[in-house]
Amino acid sequence: MLEISYIFLVFMYLFFLYRQGEQALCLKNFMISYLLFNVGLMIFVLDSISIMPFIFIWNLFLAIIPLICMMVFERLVKTQPNRIYLVLVGILWLLFFPNAMYVVTDLIHLQNGHFYEVFPSVNYSPVETIYFHNIDDWIILIDAIGLYILGTYAGLYSLDKMLMYIKKVPTKWLSLISLPVISLLTAIGIYIGRFLRFNSWDIFQPITLLQNFITSLDGFSIAFVALFTFYILFSYLFYKLIKKT
Repeated sequence: MLEISYIFLVFMYLFFLYRQGEQALCLKNFMISYLLFNVGLMIFVLDSISIMPFIFIWNLFLAIIPLICMMVFERLVKTQPNRIYLVLVGILWLLFFPNAMYVVTDLIHLQNGHFYEVFPSVNYSPVETIYFHNIDDWIILIDAIGLYILGTYAGLYSLDKMLMYIKKVPTKWLSLISLPVISLLTAIGIYIGRFLRFNSWDIFQPITLLQNFITSLDGFSIAFVALFTFYILFSYLFYKLIKKT
């Protein structure tokens, strides 16, 4: 599984070498830097760090899939604009898009690190903070942030492309509701993935997935979905703002 992820990321890097545009260049640079960083971890410090880099690289692999779907979608538009094919690839993109925005939840693994501890102070201050000199935890911190930046950026890049094509559809109401609906469905997907531990391909078990989701609904799940819906909306709007400037 891990070897496949690395081969996939190398392929993506080579693909981006032939892509034009500033955003593709940024994605390529992020990708190769993150890949080399994790290769370095595997070669030089594998024995001293946790399993987290392996998890991060797998989650990045999943986060890049929506970008692949969007590239296939664009190629179909240019070469063979068959509506059925476009809809199928669009649905596939929607199924895997939550993986890109999911990476922010991987930051919760940082709680396993030991960065500092608070002790009662013998001086005038009531407490004293002692910071530990553990480089492994800082490596995991940088690794997690790299995953978050690259996965989120790739996801927002593909979302922007998808919305651009949706706006070309003659049905105006579709373009109006597409962003909030995609954000809501993505938030639900993130909740299902993080707490119910389902994957995108579990859509082929719709009854089991739906039953588990319905039975898990409570105040927390509703609040979580609402929170991440607004998070995705805000992230995209912030992305558009940066893109314009």
